[in-house]
Formats: sequence, C-alpha cells, structure tokens
Amino acid sequence: MKWGSVSAAGLLAVAVMMAPTTAEAATERIYLQFNMAGNAQHGGGTGVADAVANSIEDRKPSVVTLNEVCGSQYARLKQRLADDGYDSAAGPTGPTCKNGTKYGNAIFVHNSVREYANYPLPKIEDKSEPRRMLCVKATEHKSIACATHLSKGMYKKERALQIEFAARKAAEFEAAGHRVIIGGDFNTEPRADIIDPMYASCYSPKGSGRLYEADSQRCGHRTGEATTDHGGTGGEGKIDYLFFSSGYSKLSADAVPVGVSDHHLLWAKASR
Repeated sequence: MKWGSVSAAGLLAVAVMMAPTTAEAATERIYLQFNMAGNAQHGGGTGVADAVANSIEDRKPSVVTLNEVCGSQYARLKQRLADDGYDSAAGPTGPTCKNGTKYGNAIFVHNSVREYANYPLPKIEDKSEPRRMLCVKATEHKSIACATHLSKGMYKKERALQIEFAARKAAEFEAAGHRVIIGGDFNTEPRADIIDPMYASCYSPKGSGRLYEADSQRCGHRTGEATTDHGGTGGEGKIDYLFFSSGYSKLSADAVPVGVSDHHLLWAKASR
C-alpha cells in the first residue's frame, strides 16, 4: 500500500487475497506499540526501521502500531516484512522528515488489510503539527486496529478532545460488531482525568469509556510501566498505550527500553 493521505470521509478499499476463515479456540497473541522517533532521532534514516523489523520478525506480533514514522522507514519496513505475512497502511500527519519523506503513523497487521482511514483529530491550540488516527480493518476476525499520536503535554484541552474522538470511534466500531485495538503515544499519564474516556468504568480512577489497557490490571488501578527513558514507576512516564475492546481477555504488557528511540517498545499479550 502506498504512503498517502486518506480522506476521513470514507474508507478506501484495497484488493486483497482472502483466506477461508475457521472457528478457533481462544488464542493468545502478541501486539506491539512503538514511537520510533523516526525524524527527531534518525532524520528518516532506515537503521531504526531495521531494528523494529528485527523485533517484529523475532516475536511475530499480530498487530504493530507505530508513531513518528518517516516514509523512507515505512518503505523499509514493508520491504523487510514482505515475506512474513504482514499487510500495512500508513497515515501521514502533515510534516515532512529531514530527508524529505512524509511523516506520521503506520500499522502492520499479520493479516490482510481490507479498508483504512486516516482520521483528522481536533486542533484548537497547537498549530505546528496536525494529529491523526489511522485505522485499518482486517479481512479476518472482524477486527479494527488504530494508531494515533496525540498533541504534546502543554496542549491539554486539545488532547482531551482528541481522546474523546478516539474513544467515540472505538465505541462506534465495537457497536458495529468489531473487536478494537488502539495503540499510540497519548502524551498523557494513566491517572490523568482527560484519558478517562479510554478506560472502562470499572477502573480506579473510574473511567467513562469501554476499553481495557494492557499494562495495568483489568479493572484495577490505572497504572503501568514507564514508556519513555525519562519516566518513573507506577504510571509516571507512561504515555504509550495499547487499548483493547471487551472481546479480548488475559491482557498483559511489558515496556522494553531500546537504544533507537527515547520511547520503549510496548509489548502486549491478549487472548481472543
């Protein structure tokens, strides 16, 4: 799939080969969220893409959500993963990387992508960078996966609107019968009130949404390991998330520091 913007007015269909589906018992699968810092730390260079590809080839996650990806890095990942059963989509957000390629989010799924959309997120404060949420619908298992990167910490009001949008889309997808995964850099720690719409009401603090986050006990305290190099414990420094709808169970996660980004690899497990 080519790197290009997609209108939020509708989903674009892409040709795929569809394998027959069969009934399955609940199976544990692996998922990955990662902010690559592809421009800030690498200027579009593909070394970081090779490092991510190595991790994906090693653990074979079902869904990979990526932020701060340059077009050159997306192309390298597609090339590396072409023979590993992955399909993908990319969603530019507006800026360009230092090497002139487009910049934004990307998703890789161990499946075939049938439709995708690159939704614009609300902007009321930060004029420097548009924000978007990229979503793909897989051909099998009636699932939708999204990747997003929200506005920076100082823009709390704007980020709150973006979170409300993401939570609303997740609810719409689930109401239509889809399992939903949303991964991304939310630039918000788990106990902040503005992220309430992402969490189910059974959590503490109480959420106002219907999703479950992989790196805290289901319906327990909203917490998780730090996902940045400058974070602490107990939720401090956790700004990267993998949220799952109610069709997933046995959630767990591990944030793994790496040398290629100031963010950590957020590995999750979930059964469905």
